[in-house]
Amino acid sequence: MGLVRKLTGQTKTPILKLNGEWIAGSAKIIAALEDHCPALNLTPTEPDQRARALGTQAKIDDIWGPLVRQAVLHVMLGGLAYFARLFGEGQPALKRLGYRWTLPLAKPLIRKGNNLTHPGAFEEGRQTAEEALDWVAAETADTGYLVGDRFTVADLTAASMLAAVANPPNSPATRPE
Repeated sequence: MGLVRKLTGQTKTPILKLNGEWIAGSAKIIAALEDHCPALNLTPTEPDQRARALGTQAKIDDIWGPLVRQAVLHVMLGGLAYFARLFGEGQPALKRLGYRWTLPLAKPLIRKGNNLTHPGAFEEGRQTAEEALDWVAAETADTGYLVGDRFTVADLTAASMLAAVANPPNSPATRPE
């Protein structure tokens, strides 16, 4: 997070540099990319669908996301080798090794920064993940999409948050069983 803070003045991820400016947070990144390239617009223009898509994005980013992350990180911190492998993906071997060695020292900071310090954190996150998965299944039952009849910012946000608990096959993020 030191590099993220140095580049952006805060610790929120993801980050993107666009036209020389650092942008932090998926919602802001998507909005900036849509402004930069309107043909890639994921936000509906119809007012009711737009409000629903942005409301869903906010609910996932601000309410469900942090709680689901609690459960995922709780499990990942129980297997530091996997944690290091996942976050070191694509890095040179020496950097991956250094990351693996420093991870035990960073573990308390990760726990504190993600609200994993209270006893019910994992269960709270697990229940939220279950609720979110059930909600997405119900909302997409008719069209396959969360809003309207096309892929929107709501679908992208849900997919990015829930991929960590869905354990998709053939992904570099696939968890050990």
